[in-house]
Amino acid sequence: MASILVAGILFSRLYLGVHDVEDVLVGALLGAASVFLYRLLLSSRFDRWRSLDASVQVATIVAFQLVLYAVWPGDASFAGALSTGGFLVGWFASAAFERKFICYEKSRNFWRVATSGLLGAFCIILLLLFEKPHATTTVSGPELLSYAKGVVMAVVIVALAPFIFRALRLGRREERATCHSGG
Repeated sequence: MASILVAGILFSRLYLGVHDVEDVLVGALLGAASVFLYRLLLSSRFDRWRSLDASVQVATIVAFQLVLYAVWPGDASFAGALSTGGFLVGWFASAAFERKFICYEKSRNFWRVATSGLLGAFCIILLLLFEKPHATTTVSGPELLSYAKGVVMAVVIVALAPFIFRALRLGRREERATCHSGG
């Protein structure tokens, strides 16, 4: 099913004339590489990384971002990389918090899951609506703000939304040994 959707998008880009063949092929190759990388990261080769403490994972990501910033070409904008890096930091930190304290498990009821998805999408759209473009490209200004936006987006998706869904009884508390909060 996903392949049909991808093919439809690829051909629609060509049919509408908004992209050249090279653009579509490179996009398809990047998508395939992303799937390959995702499968690789889920393989047993990365069990050691997944078993590390969350603070070590976050510190490693931040260190990698600092190295990336140090070697980034001076004339190119770093905002996109910072936003992605902020999202990764927020995701890993929030996932550790969620696993330990929130312990969200989605409901088995379709309507509750659909309501949760719509509510989550609405929250993300609200966050994106409040995003303001900035003209300058200094690291202390909009690029740092870009990093913060990535962190906030991940915190909303991974920790805040599940907390709200549980509070609204759209999901339930998963029973795991790592959960320590009440409720």
